[in-house]
Amino acid sequence: MSAVQTYECGNCGAKLDPSADKATMRCTFCGTITERSRPAATPSPAAARAPVDEPRAEKPKKARDWGDLYVPLYLGSIGLVVAAGLAYEYLYPKRSVTGRPLVADVTGDGVDDLVVQWDEDVWGAMTHVVGLVDGRSQRVVWKYVLDPKHHAGEAAMAIGSNYVVVGEAKPVADILDLKTGALKLAVDLPEVASYAYAYGASVWIDAQGWAVTVDVAGRQISPAKSTSALDADRPVWAPYDAGQKCPKATCRSSSAASVADMSVSSVYLDPGTDDAVAVGQKATGTHLPMIAGVSLSRKTTRWSRVLTADAASSIRAVIAHDRVYFEYSDGSAMHLACASVITGEFVWDIPESGRAAYDIKVGSAVYVERRGILEWHDAKDGKLLARFPWAGLTR
Repeated sequence: MSAVQTYECGNCGAKLDPSADKATMRCTFCGTITERSRPAATPSPAAARAPVDEPRAEKPKKARDWGDLYVPLYLGSIGLVVAAGLAYEYLYPKRSVTGRPLVADVTGDGVDDLVVQWDEDVWGAMTHVVGLVDGRSQRVVWKYVLDPKHHAGEAAMAIGSNYVVVGEAKPVADILDLKTGALKLAVDLPEVASYAYAYGASVWIDAQGWAVTVDVAGRQISPAKSTSALDADRPVWAPYDAGQKCPKATCRSSSAASVADMSVSSVYLDPGTDDAVAVGQKATGTHLPMIAGVSLSRKTTRWSRVLTADAASSIRAVIAHDRVYFEYSDGSAMHLACASVITGEFVWDIPESGRAAYDIKVGSAVYVERRGILEWHDAKDGKLLARFPWAGLTR
């Protein structure tokens, strides 16, 4: 039996009479008219039994397990290391210095730069290169590839006014712009250049007995002259001691100096002064290597000393800034040393573990070429600053 629905007045709360079959009902107390509402439909038994769809609860997100990524990350890192190693081995150029450097402040930063020869191996392809190396950062500023078909060892080089002369084995002399490495002039030679000299815009080349003169500014090339005229036509700025095989501006033969109890092999000069340093061996007894300071004009010896107990040791020296820089062996290690030209007193003497020096140059630093490696040393204390072709050590 259905329940009787009652109504109340929404204004005064009195009960309303729903007996009248009307859509509205009037309150007998306040007269407010209220609409009759329809009773809610009773759901059928089938609908009551139907399951109600309740919202599904979201599953909590599982925290990422980084352990699952360990193996892929490990294998990926190994792959990157292997790829980097292969890239370094085959794409990064492997360089080996092959000749004496030339020293000049090309970039104008107050630090000497070097014109260097080296072999460069990239992906198994070998090229022979002359390039400019910045003295401050040891980075290659430019490089010029020599003719691979005719390259044969160290090329004769000289620096002039904003250019560098490179004697190739083709035989040809390439004159390159010193700042950019661009080819300015190519000079055919009768033979491979043995030595090259440059002064201002003038170049003088000794091509194994043939003399060739070049005016770089006017691009004029003189005809080659034979051996008979070689020394007669040699300019005063290209002196050379044929017996000692060195430029006369930096060294002389053994006859230039005489030192008591010493067999002189070479005499190294301080350009523009009377000072010189003689190197050789003790004349009597042990025949150990010796070095001595001499005056060329007075023919006197200022000082002398035996350097080492290794009779097989040879001494390579260069004079600059009133000091002599040289290398010698004590029998167990090589030493790079610096001494006063006037007194012979050592300024510094450092043992080394590398190869013997093939050439020493002095500028804003001391440059030692060791056949494959070029080293920068501080001129004040001999400290190793950097290497080429490897990265700088302290710069």
